[in-house]
Amino acid sequence: MATKLFLLLAICVLPVLVNANNKAFQIVGRVYCDACRAGFETSKCSYIHGARVEIKCFDRPTLKLKYSIGAETDETGTYNIVVEDDHEDQICYATLVSSPIPSCRIVDPRRNKATAILTRS
Repeated sequence: MATKLFLLLAICVLPVLVNANNKAFQIVGRVYCDACRAGFETSKCSYIHGARVEIKCFDRPTLKLKYSIGAETDETGTYNIVVEDDHEDQICYATLVSSPIPSCRIVDPRRNKATAILTRS
């Protein structure tokens, strides 16, 4: 039986990379394949080029989707997403959508997203 591999969305989301004169937020993170099922990055992890990641923001009271933007990871498994405007009254997440690697498509439901704080308030 083939070993199941888990995709993990790196919790290294850095939403505070902003320019004081700009309203945009820059979200940076990495996606990797955890072949050993360690649950964290190890020397055996491989970073995934071409993984799809989305930033989704939901209205706090209704949990309706208010904003969504996607991107793909580069050759180092890094995604870099620019989010316009302040999302103070919203709950935002960086979410792993898909992997181009057939042997690494099972997403660990405990590590498939990271909270992104997209406000200066």
